[in-house]
Amino acid sequence: MKKLIVLFIFLGLAFAIGLFAHADPGYVLFYYRHWSLETTLWFFLLSFFIFILLLFWFFAFVRGVSKISSRLSAWRSTRRLNKAIYETNKGLFELVVGSWSSAEKRLLRYAEQDDSYLLNCFAAAFAAQQQGNFKSRDLYLRTAKQSSPENEKIILFATARLQMAEHQYSTAETTLLTIKDTYGYNAGLLELLVKLYRLTGNWFDLLQIMPLIKKHKVFTKKVYSDLEGELYFELLKNALQEKKLTEFFDVYRSIPKALSSDENIQIVYIKALIAHDDIEQAEKLLFKRLDQDWSAELINLYGQLDHVHLYKRMQKAEKWLKDRPNDPDLLFVLAKMCRSQQLWGKAQDYLSQIIAIDPKAAAYREMAEIMVSLGQHDEAIRYFRLAAL
Repeated sequence: MKKLIVLFIFLGLAFAIGLFAHADPGYVLFYYRHWSLETTLWFFLLSFFIFILLLFWFFAFVRGVSKISSRLSAWRSTRRLNKAIYETNKGLFELVVGSWSSAEKRLLRYAEQDDSYLLNCFAAAFAAQQQGNFKSRDLYLRTAKQSSPENEKIILFATARLQMAEHQYSTAETTLLTIKDTYGYNAGLLELLVKLYRLTGNWFDLLQIMPLIKKHKVFTKKVYSDLEGELYFELLKNALQEKKLTEFFDVYRSIPKALSSDENIQIVYIKALIAHDDIEQAEKLLFKRLDQDWSAELINLYGQLDHVHLYKRMQKAEKWLKDRPNDPDLLFVLAKMCRSQQLWGKAQDYLSQIIAIDPKAAAYREMAEIMVSLGQHDEAIRYFRLAAL
């Protein structure tokens, strides 16, 4: 309706102009040297108006032609970007399902066209590693570092994680120490160092960074306490295995008070006392621990004490047996004590109870040894055969 009204208005104006032109057409004369041009005023105005329109359309046409190349370039860029996004998504999907080779190719095909170039490089490096192609993995990581030096820290963390996943602990440690030298310690770095030192058994280096772990609050109090317990236990165990008793007791004296009563640490400490021939102290600790917290390992340690005061120890063990009549570990310790005192009948009774409760190879072997001592070779052979089953 509006268009129709506008059309009528224009027609009305045209009609009015036509009437004016007919009533008084006017006169225009152009003269230049020997040339002259004369026409009516209204025709001149109409021609001038048409000339302006043609000129405007001409410039609009030229401007449109000049934009074709830029529009074509923008269209191509958008098309490449869409392809890059598509290939990245497909590559990540294939990475998830384990199609490593295909994922690697897709992730790299249009990687430079995508804003997520770093992600593509990391994912391609992971895919290459899964195929055992460490040279390609390292190449992709170097390329990422060269293309985005401002993200070096992130790239180094990704590199270290990949190296650790492939058990390349020495190179992973070098990478992590590079992060430390360049950027200093932080919670993420310390967490990775803890993981690395635990995997490699590098307990002394872990001991050095424990104050930093506490300072940066890398773990919860419970996790930190568990880690501290594991650390000191491993330090003590290794020193004991290597028979470095001086080092062992130095470490033990440095243990935080809260950990001194930890069962694992107490057990390894008792073993060290036995190795150091401090049987009296070992016995006291064993009595205390067994009364507080009974365990198979503790009672087995009790059975490893030398034969001094053996009768007294047997009496103590027999008292424990009243409270634990079916404890196979206690029965086995008593059987070995009786055997060492040549109390063959009692030793056989204890071993028979073990075999009835929980037949094990160790009990059969012990019974076979007793039979050998008694000269009952057929029975000894039978028990040895049962131990071998």
